[in-house]
Amino acid sequence: MTQVDVLIVGAGPAGYMLANALSHFGISKVLIIDKRDKRVSAGQADGIQPRTIEIFQGYGLAQRLLAEANYMCMAAMYNPDPNGGGIRCTERLPDITAPDARWPHELTLHQGGIEAIFVDSMRSRGLEVRFSTTVAEMELDQSLVGDPSAHAVKAKLVTTGTDGDQQETQMVQAKFAVGCDGAHSWVRRWMGHEMEGEQTDIIWGVMDGKPQTDFPDWRCKSPVHSEHGSCVVLPRENNSLRLYIQLDSSKGGGGEPGGRVDRSKYRLEDIQESAKQILRPYHITYPEIDWWTIYVIGQRVASAYSKSSRVFIAGDACHTHSPKAGQGANSSMGDTHNLAWKLFLTLKGLSTCHETLLGTYELERRKFAQDLIDFDKEFSSLVSGKPLSETHPEGVSHEKFVEAFTKFGSFSSGIGIRYEAYASGENVLLVPPTVEEQSLAKHVCVGQRVPTSIVIKAGDGRPMELHDTMPTNGSFRVLIWAGDVVEEPKALEAVKVASSVLSGSVKAHTPKGQAMDSVIDILTISTSKTETQFLQYLPLELRLGGDMRGWEKVYCDQPAYGGRTREQIGGKAFEHFGIAKDQGAIIVVRPDGHVSLITSIASPEKVRDYFGRFLKRFT
Repeated sequence: MTQVDVLIVGAGPAGYMLANALSHFGISKVLIIDKRDKRVSAGQADGIQPRTIEIFQGYGLAQRLLAEANYMCMAAMYNPDPNGGGIRCTERLPDITAPDARWPHELTLHQGGIEAIFVDSMRSRGLEVRFSTTVAEMELDQSLVGDPSAHAVKAKLVTTGTDGDQQETQMVQAKFAVGCDGAHSWVRRWMGHEMEGEQTDIIWGVMDGKPQTDFPDWRCKSPVHSEHGSCVVLPRENNSLRLYIQLDSSKGGGGEPGGRVDRSKYRLEDIQESAKQILRPYHITYPEIDWWTIYVIGQRVASAYSKSSRVFIAGDACHTHSPKAGQGANSSMGDTHNLAWKLFLTLKGLSTCHETLLGTYELERRKFAQDLIDFDKEFSSLVSGKPLSETHPEGVSHEKFVEAFTKFGSFSSGIGIRYEAYASGENVLLVPPTVEEQSLAKHVCVGQRVPTSIVIKAGDGRPMELHDTMPTNGSFRVLIWAGDVVEEPKALEAVKVASSVLSGSVKAHTPKGQAMDSVIDILTISTSKTETQFLQYLPLELRLGGDMRGWEKVYCDQPAYGGRTREQIGGKAFEHFGIAKDQGAIIVVRPDGHVSLITSIASPEKVRDYFGRFLKRFT
């Protein structure tokens, strides 16, 4: 009998994100299995949204992603040429309409390339995927559910040999199990949860390869509406191209009463022929085809995401939608990015209420999935709809499509995703601000990812993105927006009082022998000038943080100089967050980068009480 902390079923984007995150946090007893005999090498998910790039950055993985992926910065809208003869470009505009995005563009990289980044990261910590392995049986011992240290899950795993016949059986006991095993999830069926929603008769083909074409915008995201159907042109890495092509649903039985489209009726040639018709007067051929598939648009969400807060599902196992808005891999990785740190707090014995804490995973991500389905229904109907014309007066106009494209930019980019802070306290991790508290940080939303801005490291004057001061390592961050502690005695006094209370919380919730920033990390942003050497003014707890790394915990919101033109950078963080320099604020940020709490510097006890809701006290 093998014992592990977490058993992960399925090595797709969701499974890889979870396995990598847990190992990154120091959870070494992780077993990840997959029924396939090897990793994906082509096709599948390929779009990476701006928020997902930020998440990769938090784990130290963005540099490779940015180096290997294709940048998709421009969108070109194509509609029927009113003069006849096919389609023409109506408008070009930025691909992403999320002004607060650190990387204001999408990336495209085939799923195998995305997963390879996780594979190498996990391998550096000794974690590998066990392929050709499935779950044959699973049991949950309800008598152990209340003890998060108990191995309550028992699973029988079957590994198939290279000859396809030889099998090895292994029994595994796990504290937690997570099904990341796709739309036909074995784990979800074992849990007894249903997928709720609807299936359409809209059918699309997808094709990857290196084309020969005179289509002028093949290096832009190009939604195309034509009299022969719709398509989306997506540039990929290494001068390859993906086409999403709308197909005739009647060929597969679509449109018949109670009928469902039969995907087996379609071939690669159907995709290629439809592409030629839709893109006229431009020509396209594919001498090389890397991958292709057929799919029917469906929008469904699982009725529940967990069983007794010990077995969970994530990714396609709990929500399905069309791929044309580039949300598949992003939403799947977002699920397990949300779950990973909650499992970490539980497994490390840092939480006092593991069922309540882990319950917020479903509370937050199921609501997100429902919002995603609503978005996908509207957006996919616009993409699939016939263009406005005399024969189709109810069709999609260019103006309507651009309006929706812009309207959904914040959500589709991931930047605008917001978890609900319930006044009832149902979500223990989020505290809804009062009107007065919200006025302290006008541009910051509880439940939404914390904005970023350039700040200057006080110790050495180095400009840094605020996000980069908060790498994803399982710690909460308390940001003290302190004002000018040199010139304003009241600001300094307020910070001294706050630091005393906050440092007490840090000590109380940090296990003996661990670094003082391992659970709660305090960062200070001041408007004092870097040349005043104001570090000496700050309380010892903020200046040293318990060790010599403390100088890295203090930042200035002052201009620095950089670049060949000596352009000023920085000095706008307070403004960007909507914080008045003479008031300041305290902002608590969760380990996944979402804002938990906004309060005044004069109310640090609210931060203390917040952590007391779910973190264990050690002193």
